Amino acid sequence: MTGTEAQSGSQARGAEVTQPQAILPLRILIVDDSPEDTETYLHFLRHWPGREVHAQATALGEDALDALQRGAPDVILLDYQLPDMTGLEFLNEARPDCAVIMLTGVGDEQVAVQAIRAGAQDYLVKGRLNADLLRQTLLRALNTHDMARELRRSQARTAAILNSITDGFVALDETGQVMELNGAAEILLGTTLNALRRAPPPGTATRTSRRPSNAPGAARR
Repeated sequence: MTGTEAQSGSQARGAEVTQPQAILPLRILIVDDSPEDTETYLHFLRHWPGREVHAQATALGEDALDALQRGAPDVILLDYQLPDMTGLEFLNEARPDCAVIMLTGVGDEQVAVQAIRAGAQDYLVKGRLNADLLRQTLLRALNTHDMARELRRSQARTAAILNSITDGFVALDETGQVMELNGAAEILLGTTLNALRRAPPPGTATRTSRRPSNAPGAARR
């Protein structure tokens, strides 16, 4: 093999390594009892440039629960009001390990807050929906869910490492509040992390009140 041939082979191997990975199809479960709304979502998703979408639609929460038993999608588009349950009830029962976007016919901040607290990553009003907004919200919800899942994994790894240490370990923040406490430290201190977090930070002890000089009973010179 000549030097030129060897270089060409190396370049070819390098090209194989740097080839971009194919984007996997986006799996979406649509849970909405309105055929018109469902068709609107499907239309926006089918014509998404550069993205392949595999969508499944169901009108009932119970059917969606059954679908989750067969495998979790990447995203759930969830109607707030279903014939057999509300979207909040569905989330509380399903606890899906995927991104969730709640959809409703009215813009209600209280509903939005409830949806986020129940586990949804975002909230959309159907009357304001368009293709770009739906696609951007889907990508944002996926990113938010992935970051939250990675944070939980990191916290679990950290907890496992700390609990494997036989010496007591305590981590404090800049105010002196306990942030981390392993099992060995709990035994040594005779307390728990939750108990320490509920305790007031150092330096916040109750101060003894002083009477003003003109208060009844005050000493006079």
